[in-house]
Order: sequence, then C-alpha cells, then structure tokens
Amino acid sequence: MLPPVLRSRADLARMLAAATNYEERMPLRGVRASFDLDRVRRLFADLGEPQAASGDVLHVAGSKGKGTTVRLAAHALKRAGRGPVGLFTSPHLEDLAERIAIDGVRIDDETLVGVAETLRPHLAKRLGTREAATFFEVTLAMAWIAFRQAGTRSVALEVGLGGRLDATNVVSPKATVITHIELEHTRLLGNTVEAIAREKAGIVKPGVPVVVGAQGAAADVIEAIARERGAPCRLRGRDFAVLRHEVLPGARGRAWLRTRDGEVVMDLPAAGRPVAENAVLAYEALRDMGLTASELDGAFADAKLPAVLETIAGEPRVVVDGAHTTSSASAVATTMAEAFPDEQPRVLVVALLKEKDAAGILAPLAAWATHVITTQVESPRARPARETADVIERITNRAVERVSDPATAYARARRLAAPGGVVLVTGSLYLAGAVRALARVTPSPT
Repeated sequence: MLPPVLRSRADLARMLAAATNYEERMPLRGVRASFDLDRVRRLFADLGEPQAASGDVLHVAGSKGKGTTVRLAAHALKRAGRGPVGLFTSPHLEDLAERIAIDGVRIDDETLVGVAETLRPHLAKRLGTREAATFFEVTLAMAWIAFRQAGTRSVALEVGLGGRLDATNVVSPKATVITHIELEHTRLLGNTVEAIAREKAGIVKPGVPVVVGAQGAAADVIEAIARERGAPCRLRGRDFAVLRHEVLPGARGRAWLRTRDGEVVMDLPAAGRPVAENAVLAYEALRDMGLTASELDGAFADAKLPAVLETIAGEPRVVVDGAHTTSSASAVATTMAEAFPDEQPRVLVVALLKEKDAAGILAPLAAWATHVITTQVESPRARPARETADVIERITNRAVERVSDPATAYARARRLAAPGGVVLVTGSLYLAGAVRALARVTPSPT
C-alpha cells in the first residue's frame, strides 16, 4: 500500500519501496518482458505527457560516458541561455534527488516530495497489476513532472539501461548521442558488441541527428540503423575527433578537438581521454540542437562532474572516480599517473560488484598503486573485499589489505598516504558515493 498522501521523504521512501528496483537486482535474468515502453507511455499519458512539454531534449545512451556527456551538455545549454535546463541522470551517488536537476541544481526535498505526490495516485491504481511502474520508471516520471513545473526549455536525458527498451525512450528528442560501447549487461543486451549496439541504437529516431562515439563493428551497426531510419549520423574518427589532450594542474583537462567548425580547443573540468571524447560528442550534439560555435566557446570548463576524477579532500589529496569497466579503469590509472606524477605513496581503495570483470578492472589500477586496500559496498550485488583482494594478489603477486567497511578503509588510506601522497577511490559508483558522503568537504583548491 502507498501512503494516502506524501508529506515527507519518509513517505516518498515508502512509495519507492513499492516499486521493483532492478538496479538492485543485477545481473538481470529473465526480466526483458518487464521492460514495457507501452506501459510507460500509458503512465505518461495519464500524467498529461510531461515529456512533450519540457523543451528540446538531448537523449544519450552508451556503455560508458553518458553521464559525463549529459552533464557537459546541460551546463553548456544553461550557459548559452537555453534554460531552465533539466538534467536526468542515474544512478545517484548519495541521494535520490541528485537524479533530477534544474539549471545545475538538484531539486530540493519540498519539490521532490511535491512531484512524487502528483505521481502517487497514478501509481496507486496500478499497484498489483501488470501496469505497476518500476523504480526507474517512477524516478523518470518524477523528473518529467519537475521539468514541466519548472518550465524547462531544454533537457539532457541519460538512458538508464540499453536504449531500445529503456523507459527514457518514449521521448521525441532534438538530438541523440551514443557514446562508447563495450560488453555489459550481456544477459539482457546481448553477448556481442554488435548486439549491444543494436539495443543502444534503439534511441535513434527518424530524421533526428545522432552523434556516435562507438568505434568499429558497433559503429557500423549504429550507422546502418541510422541510415534505415533517415537519421543524419556523425561518427567519431570520421566526422570529428579528439586530436590530442593534456592534463592540467589539479587533474583538469584541455583537449584539441576536430569538429564541424574546424579545430577547437576546450578546457575541461576533468582530465583524461574519455572526458575529452565525451566533450566532443556533447559539442557535436549541441550544434545539432542549434547552439553556435561561439556559444560553445569555453562552454564546458566549469561543469560539475561528480565522481569523475573528482578531488574531495586535500593533504592527502583524495580522488574519487566511478570507473567500473576495464576501459574506464585503464583510463583512470593512466590519467592519475599523468596528473599526480610526484605524489607518493599512491593508495588505491577499491570495491567491485559481483558481475564485473574483476581482473580486467583491477590490473591497471593495482599497477598504478603502491598500496591497495579492498573494501565492499552496501549492495546485494557487492563483491566481498576478500574476493577482490584475492584477484589482485593472484594477478600481481602482491599483498593487499582487506577492510570490509568503507569508512574504515577510507580512514586507513588517508593515514597511509599522509600529506604527500594521493588516494584513489574507485571501482564502483556505490563506493564513490559512500566516500563522498564520508568526506563532506568542498573539493580542495587546485
């Protein structure tokens, strides 16, 4: 049963608890039929089609980098005067309200509870039926209600999972982006990059421009689908590219991009090639949305990228990153070595989920670190700290500390690093969120 009326975050928590949360049930098995866009469309129709009254939409899918891309885009849209700008991301790091932001500010508790109360009667009549909304569908509906109330002129929308069957895929976007693609959620999306690319390409709409960061066979699949649907398609490497990038002090970045406007130099809020690649995707998509080259000059430098090489403490410096794939872990290790070449010791705090490629993720991170502490997050999907340590010891022949409690692991890492060292916390967005909550400080000045 839902509360008869929502008055507080506690009431909202009760409402959300009534919805199936597939984010806590990975890896997904036998649930494809539970993802029903027609069900989502019927719910949104009852709500008065809020997604159709919220301005121009940028829709972003991909295996990695979609959160960074939508955040960069939302920041640029606001800076160019296209606000109010709605931003929907998932999952959240510390608090549900992070998923819904307007002009870069997450919605406050009063607004959050208010939009949930607007939604509540529509959920109540669906409880116990095949029309019952999932946790993700509930949060998405809340976002669209909030955007409608705020009168947004543009929205940057991150796909939750896949693309074709994702609840976000009921929108009619102004432009779409498909970022890097790799093997992920194979039980649901397919066990080849081609199959996964087909699922991601489900967001491609007839006549709507699509900007593609995927490479190789995945890009070929997406381009073919775009051609079938009459969607203008621009490919990384062919139509635009990252020419080079460098690390600036404090792990910020600068990138030289080849774009439709020629070579463009962009300062970025975080270093590393993946951020530069996401920036060029956002640049090209924003041009499709009508922003000019002059409006995009310097547009990304001050964007906020939570858990993307984010400094959350100093002396010692503590950096959190949500890397949880083999490619992102390798990129983080490389960037940390470039950004902090002199800091010693280098302490890694790492936790993984069970379904992840442990050896592939841990090898580059362990190679960067002089000391490794494994821990575990609060999730039914968490890999125990001892299992993560066993993997590192097997592939590196090094001793590893096992500290199951993240708070204790974080404190231990800071003691080991001392003022002259650096701590990297990574391997899971759950861990990044937990440690950000522990730090509770403004990022150190750079």
